[in-house]
Amino acid sequence: MRVTRILFLAKYRLPHACMSLQYDHNLLNIDKTIIVSPESKDMLWQCFANHNIDTSNFVYLPDQEFLPLYPEIDNWLRYGTRFGSWLRQQALKLSVLDYLDYEIALIQDPDTFLIQPWSCWEQGMLNFMVLENTTHSRGYYEVLPNSLGIQRQTPHCFVTELVPVHRDDWNALKSLLEHKHNKWFLDAIIDAVPGLPTVPPWGTGNIIKWFSEYELIGNWAMFRHQ
Repeated sequence: MRVTRILFLAKYRLPHACMSLQYDHNLLNIDKTIIVSPESKDMLWQCFANHNIDTSNFVYLPDQEFLPLYPEIDNWLRYGTRFGSWLRQQALKLSVLDYLDYEIALIQDPDTFLIQPWSCWEQGMLNFMVLENTTHSRGYYEVLPNSLGIQRQTPHCFVTELVPVHRDDWNALKSLLEHKHNKWFLDAIIDAVPGLPTVPPWGTGNIIKWFSEYELIGNWAMFRHQ
């Protein structure tokens, strides 16, 4: 299996990436890296060169190439400025998973790096990195029965910022969402995320939506493959 690492880079994340990419020797069996960014390739590649980062296996994907194909991304903005932008970047990641051609994709947040060797594909299986016996917001898990009709599959947490995805798993997830809810997958997901009351310091009584693309992906993979 060929593994494509996907790195999402807003401008403020570029310093993080220039540090985390120094540890790529610990990220095993990666065939290419796709840099998804609204910034120009010339600026990004020059910054990488300044930090001696090898870009020979890097591919540039500008936001404007795929965003017009997924206008529903902006529907995720309607939940307030603070949380809307946080939700939107998750919708963006899911859209890129749908847009790209790959066998195995590895989403890596640019402020995360490995301090020991790890491969996301071992012995013919996805190798998830997890936080053992950890639970985050209940909204992360309530979306699973609401959207996919499944329960949380493990007491461990997939929010490790390094999450692999098999293309067949993604295709099955998208197909289930759209047939079950009779709407485009992005709308099916965000409409299934429960609204939860806020607590200080963000206010009280307002409704926000907590969602983790990593919990959705990880629990779905476990459900399909046990």
